[in-house]
Amino acid sequence: MNDSQTHQLQRLRALLGRTRARIRLQLMAERATTMAAVALSLVIVALFFYKSQSLSLDGMTIMASLSGLLVLAGGLWGLLTPVTSRYVLKRLDLANHTRDALGSAFDFARRLPRDEQEGQRAFMEAQIRQALALLESIDHRAASRFRMPRDLSAVGVLTLAFLGFLAMALPSRSSRAAIPPPEKPASKLRIDEDLFNEATDDMHAVEDMARHLKDKAMLEFIKEYKKLLSQLKRGELTREEFERRYQALKKKYFSGLKQEQSNAEQIKQRLNEVGKQLAKNKLTRQLGEALKKHDIEAAQKELARLEKLLAKGKLSPWKRKKLAKALKKAAKLLNNKDAKQLKQAISKQIDKLKKQQKSKESHLAKLKKKIQDLQKQINKLNKQIKKTSDGARRRRLMRRLAQKRRTMRQMKRQFRQNRRQLQSLSRRQQRLQQQRRTLQTLSRAMKEAASKLSRRKLDAKTKAALAKLMKELQKYQRQAQRGSNRSGAQMTLKQLKELLKRLRNRRGRQKGRLSSYLRRARRGSAGGSKSCSSCGGSGKKKNGKGPCPSCGGSGRTGGLRPGGVGLGRRTGGLTRSRPGGKGGKGGRKWGTGSNPGTVKGRATELDARHVDKRVRGVHGKGPTEAQVFKGSANKGFSSRSYRRVYVAYKKIWQKVLNQEEIPPGYRYLIQRYFRLIKPR
Repeated sequence: MNDSQTHQLQRLRALLGRTRARIRLQLMAERATTMAAVALSLVIVALFFYKSQSLSLDGMTIMASLSGLLVLAGGLWGLLTPVTSRYVLKRLDLANHTRDALGSAFDFARRLPRDEQEGQRAFMEAQIRQALALLESIDHRAASRFRMPRDLSAVGVLTLAFLGFLAMALPSRSSRAAIPPPEKPASKLRIDEDLFNEATDDMHAVEDMARHLKDKAMLEFIKEYKKLLSQLKRGELTREEFERRYQALKKKYFSGLKQEQSNAEQIKQRLNEVGKQLAKNKLTRQLGEALKKHDIEAAQKELARLEKLLAKGKLSPWKRKKLAKALKKAAKLLNNKDAKQLKQAISKQIDKLKKQQKSKESHLAKLKKKIQDLQKQINKLNKQIKKTSDGARRRRLMRRLAQKRRTMRQMKRQFRQNRRQLQSLSRRQQRLQQQRRTLQTLSRAMKEAASKLSRRKLDAKTKAALAKLMKELQKYQRQAQRGSNRSGAQMTLKQLKELLKRLRNRRGRQKGRLSSYLRRARRGSAGGSKSCSSCGGSGKKKNGKGPCPSCGGSGRTGGLRPGGVGLGRRTGGLTRSRPGGKGGKGGRKWGTGSNPGTVKGRATELDARHVDKRVRGVHGKGPTEAQVFKGSANKGFSSRSYRRVYVAYKKIWQKVLNQEEIPPGYRYLIQRYFRLIKPR
């Protein structure tokens, strides 16, 4: 090829480059428009969450930045898409109607230096000359015309939607919370007056013991328990709210109680062994029997008796030596292998609590630091809001401030909850340390008393050693009473939950039978009574004048008559009928009627012939327990013999409920039964 043909080929290549650039620009616009539609969709979704306060301003900024990057990536994708020369030449031939002349000439120009056949070479050169002659008439714009991207309409629609959504105000969380939920509100729990009084009465013994022992934790629990009962009486709690309060009280005041009860039971077993050892000696037999029964008060009285005998000099040196030997053996039992294993087990429990306490303290320190940092951020935002005059920026800062304040409230709630848990762990640790010291201090006090008693000389140190032993027993007694009181409080709390569960399941099916039983227990008019046979239940004489002498005007016999003493729902009162007053049913107060003619009564007869007689009674065994229960079921639960029997049985069933694994349903029935037969 000559220089002219070479120049024409360069022109063809330049034409090819201009056409390729225009095609790439079109591709860039197409791809960028498509990605712009995707980016606008993401921005609209992010704006929705931002306006509904589910996405922060920083999150919205990140989503907008990602959307811009998507558009840029689409443009780069179209710009860097490879466009082949064959594709460009084909579009030029089609646009200018050259029948593939440019494509063939370009192909022949590439193959011509390698082709050695003369015939084919001449044909190729002729084809190239013909194509180069057409360059003047070729229009590259026709092959690469710019047109509207196909997704531009979608971008326009999404842009309008974005602008409309931007101007729209969505309901915030506070406004949504103000809208009442469509679902039916949860039903409230409510207990009546009788159940409220019963639940309050159950806690009286626990409260009295807590005040006597000065147990601050139990007094706090009783205060919260009474508040819970009052809310149940007013019907302010749902079942979910009660369950949440119940679990909080249980976790706060009774966590670790089962473990402490197990330790206390093992300490009691050690004291039982000590009691058996002391009971072998005649001088300390009563002390041993008291310790075997775990009657610490009786053991203290017996030690006081021995101290008085020592003070009066009624114990010979030989008896003192026997007493010292018995106390020394008892002290060894409190320091034997089983006692050491118990101390080690309690020490492990204390170490575990110390680790938990250390973890809680570090967590509390971190929370405190976070709260301080958050408070600084809130103060900074408040200053920025005061200085800002731009309305849009001020609204953004207000939203950020509201979010920070919500976070602050949550963190403070967590801080208070963790602080309460830390206090509970500290109280548990103190109780376990007291249990671990119990056997050690009792053993040391018995050893010291034994060493002082074994001396010949009786001085003040011996009395002080016995007094110290009595003091240690008193400390243990208070410790055991506190544990027992906590167990009773926990049982009362569980009983309240079971009572509410029964009320829900019962739905009034047993209301009539229970009310009738309660009336009989209070010795009401329906308790153990029947219609009067003399007046037929009318309460009047057969002639209609005056009250019936058999029933006293009440119309019923066998129960409480108007002239008797009865107990009402809350307080007892006298119900009497005055002589000469109007007949009829007796009320709760004294009558006001009278007969002026018989107010003073008959005059005393001076010549009355009285005969003095003496009746000698025979002292018997009295009624049996079965007779006492049977009589109380018919006449009410207010007799002294019944009260004495009930107190004896109460100790037994409370001990069984505390120690045995009884299902909650049966436990409730037992507690309910003994509450109903409680002396009135």
